[in-house]
Amino acid sequence: MCGQCARPACGWGFCERPSRYILHVKMVNTMRGILVLGSLFFAPVLAGNCSKGLSYCGTALISRGYDQQRLVDALEKTGQAGYSGIISDSVYHCDDDSGSISFVTTCDVCKDGGAGNDDTCDTSKRTNCDARFTYCGSALASRTGYSPQVESALRQASQPTTSDFISKSLFKCKGDASGTVEFLSYCGTCADGGAGKSDSCANNSGDNCSSGIAYCGFNLLNKGGYHDRLSNALQGAFPDSAERDRNLGKSLFMCTGNGDVTALSTCNCLDGGAGRSDYCASPSCKKGVNYCGIALMKNRGAQRSTLADALSAAGQPTDNAHVENSVFTCEIDRQANKVKFLSFCGSDAAQCIDGGAASDHCEPKKCRIGIDYCGKTLLAKDSSYSSIIGDGQLKSLYRCNGAVDGGVEFIRDCAQDHDCIDGGKFSDYCTS
Repeated sequence: MCGQCARPACGWGFCERPSRYILHVKMVNTMRGILVLGSLFFAPVLAGNCSKGLSYCGTALISRGYDQQRLVDALEKTGQAGYSGIISDSVYHCDDDSGSISFVTTCDVCKDGGAGNDDTCDTSKRTNCDARFTYCGSALASRTGYSPQVESALRQASQPTTSDFISKSLFKCKGDASGTVEFLSYCGTCADGGAGKSDSCANNSGDNCSSGIAYCGFNLLNKGGYHDRLSNALQGAFPDSAERDRNLGKSLFMCTGNGDVTALSTCNCLDGGAGRSDYCASPSCKKGVNYCGIALMKNRGAQRSTLADALSAAGQPTDNAHVENSVFTCEIDRQANKVKFLSFCGSDAAQCIDGGAASDHCEPKKCRIGIDYCGKTLLAKDSSYSSIIGDGQLKSLYRCNGAVDGGVEFIRDCAQDHDCIDGGKFSDYCTS
């Protein structure tokens, strides 16, 4: 109930809270002359009747007429996995009078704050896990309220969310108030470490794989005894142990005898069936589109050796940084084994930028291949261009040619006409 309602002399009134209105009507039975009170209930379908500045549980917004997709969209804008199971126990902020919302956080249990107050996470309903330890998925899923966090962590890591996969995977708690967890590795067999100790991937001896057959990591892990061997095989590709563990299950390995393995690729790995090699799904890229090396290996099925060959053909080093952080272009449609080196973005993986539906490219301080730049624009991006561009060439126009140092080639001197103009996201140009 919403509490006290205003009832004017005319005999009707509205309650303002909750999000349904109660219309009170005085009706006279003309047949018998008896005055009766009736109530008509109806629920408005208003998508936007949240109060600016307040926070709401997902369920509260849905009860106010918000379409579920709006809540999903708000989640995905922050990089969260937008799916129905996590919506109801997430907190959203009402941004303006039009009813726009933004995602705040995900809870185990979202608590109604009451009229005029923020809805919040109810941390009293969850037994926190300790940030010092790692946990098997089965152990976390058995704790009150942790299933949404486990599923969210798997979705963010592009992993399956089946109960079998969860129980055989290893997670780490971040120790925050929301109970956020991070996916570490698919184990195949996850071992309980006991009270006060971390759970871990079991490395018990298992059946050897067949020599000459390729296996997805998850199939080898299910055999038992392969965790350390797969980790060692991927060490060159993923020096960071946490990143390496996240990629064990979805990498493709070749068995070379006696249970030894070599890493082939990290990709969308599929089971090839009994007696057949497993394989990477849809190894492809689009002709003329540029890709970071790491994206070609993880998402397009390209092998590390293919990218190394392209680097070598261009006279470039073939170390891990060059393989992963260089931009390559696909020369043949739908074949990620035919690529050409374009540019090395730098030793930091963050320097090779995912272009989304467009081409990948080096971070903005490096020039973008095929784009024209004024001399002054290049110098503003990176002072190292001063070795190429002198004081008298600030109004000259250069084209980025994809050399390893972000090299450029001279096109024309705009000063002869008038000036060189910054084109923003597009090529710079001369004005006449």
